[in-house]
Amino acid sequence: MAARDMFNVELAWFQRRTLRDMFEKKHNMLLFGRGIGKTWLCALYTMQKALLYPNTKIGILAPSFKQTEFFFDKIDEIAANTPYFKSCMKSSQRATFRAIQKFNNGSFIEGLPLGTGQKIRGRRYNVVIIDEYASLNEEIIQTVIRPMLNVKLKGQENQIIISGTAFWSWNHYYRQFLLYSYQSQVRPELWGLHEYDKDDVSIDLSAPFELDEQMYEMMKMDTTNELYMMETHNKFPIEGQTFFTSRLIESCTPKQGEFESPLELELIGAKNAVYAMGVDVARSVGGDNFVIAILKINGAVKELAHVFMLNGEPYQKMVFHIRRLFRDFPIAKICMDLGGGGSTLQDLLAVNYTMPGGLVQPAILDVEVEDPQIEGLRILHMIHFSQQEVNDLYVRLKAEMEHKTVLFPLDIRRHGDKDIEKVAKEILDTKRELLVIQAEPNGNFYKFDVPHGFKKDRATALALANRAANLAIGNVKVKRALPVGMGFHRD
Repeated sequence: MAARDMFNVELAWFQRRTLRDMFEKKHNMLLFGRGIGKTWLCALYTMQKALLYPNTKIGILAPSFKQTEFFFDKIDEIAANTPYFKSCMKSSQRATFRAIQKFNNGSFIEGLPLGTGQKIRGRRYNVVIIDEYASLNEEIIQTVIRPMLNVKLKGQENQIIISGTAFWSWNHYYRQFLLYSYQSQVRPELWGLHEYDKDDVSIDLSAPFELDEQMYEMMKMDTTNELYMMETHNKFPIEGQTFFTSRLIESCTPKQGEFESPLELELIGAKNAVYAMGVDVARSVGGDNFVIAILKINGAVKELAHVFMLNGEPYQKMVFHIRRLFRDFPIAKICMDLGGGGSTLQDLLAVNYTMPGGLVQPAILDVEVEDPQIEGLRILHMIHFSQQEVNDLYVRLKAEMEHKTVLFPLDIRRHGDKDIEKVAKEILDTKRELLVIQAEPNGNFYKFDVPHGFKKDRATALALANRAANLAIGNVKVKRALPVGMGFHRD
C-alpha cells in the first residue's frame, strides 16, 4: 500500500511478500534470478524506510562504486514520479567515491566504496544492504561491514539485507544461502530467505512487467546449462571439470578488499601505460568471431582492459577497428592468428592508414620483415596455430592465471554508459568461454575444444594478448616502438 500510495508503483506478488519481510525481519536474503529486480526493490525499500523511520542511517555496499551508483540511479528513477518523496528530500550529493541522499527527518541513504575497508571502518548504520554479495571479500564483510550494525536506535532493530544472483557452490555466498535456509525455518520471525526466478515472474499475469522469453532463449543457447541455471533459476552449481575452472577464473578477478582500487575496463588507454593486443581472425557470417583483446601491462601483471568482437564483417572493417584501438591504446606488441584470414589482415596492416579525421598511422609490420627500406612499426607477431602452438598459448595462460599475473576487471552487468556496458559484456563472455574449454591429451600436447554450439574466440584472443604482453615484457624498455623519420618521436 505504501509503495502504491507514496511512490505510484504497483508490485508483483513476490515483490509484495519480499518487501513486507524486509520491514519485519532483521536478516533478509534476496536470491533473485538475473534481471528480476532485486536492486530496484532494495532501492524502493530504503526510500520507504528512510521516510517512515526518522534518523535512520542506511548504508549501501557493493563490489564497486559504479554498482553503488546504479543503486542511486534506481532511487532517482522511482523518485521521478513521486512529488511527495521529492518534498521530503533535503539534499543529494554524488562525488567521485560517495553518494548520499539526506532527508528532512534526519534519515540518510549513503553509498561508499569498500576499498580495503580501512577508509570506511568505524561507520555506523541501522540498515546495511550488500548488493552482489558473492563478489565481495568475505573477510571485509565479517570484520568491517557487520560491525557497522553494532549500535542501534532505542526501540528499533538494525537490519542486514544481502542480495545477489546464485554463484558457484565454493563461494561464500552459498554458505550464507545454507545459513538463511536453516534459520528462516527455525527462526522465521527474524530470518527471511526470498528465492524468486523467471518462473515466479511468468506465472503472475497481473504483474506490471513481463520477461522477454526470446531473450532468455537466446541466453540459454549462448551459455552453458550450469551458468543458465545459476543466473536464471537460482542454482548453485558444483565446480565443472574444465581446463579453466570457475574458481580459477574468479580468483583472477580482484575483489574489493584485495586491491585498494580493483581493476576496471578501459575505453581509452592511459597514455603513460603499455598495452598488448591479441587478435583472433574470422569473417564467416554466423561462424567464428573476429575478436581483439587488450591487456594492460603493470610490471609482471597483465590486466584485461578491453575486448572487442565482430562477426561476419569484411576485412576493411577489421582493419579499421584494429587501427582505432591502436589509436586509443599505446600498443607495444600485437599477436595475431595467421589462419582464418590473418595473412590477409597482415597485408592490409602493412601500409600507412588514414583514420577518419585525417590522422595518418604508420604501417604495422611483421617483426620478420627485415628489409630496412620498408618503413613501419615492427610489432606484429603472426602465430601459426599448430597443435603445439595452441597448447603453449592456453597452458601458459592458465599457468599465469594460477600465479595471478593475468587478472580480470570487476564484472559489470549494467551501466549508464552503453559503450562501457558493451565492453563489460565482452569481458564476461570471455570468462564464460574460458569456462567451457575442455582439454584432452593428444600425444605430447593437449587438444582444446568446446561443446557443440560454443565458441572460444574471445579466450583465444586473450591467450594471444598474453603472448604479446610477454613479448613486450621481455624488453623492459619497450613502449610504443615508433620508427624514426616518419613524423613521429620515439616514446
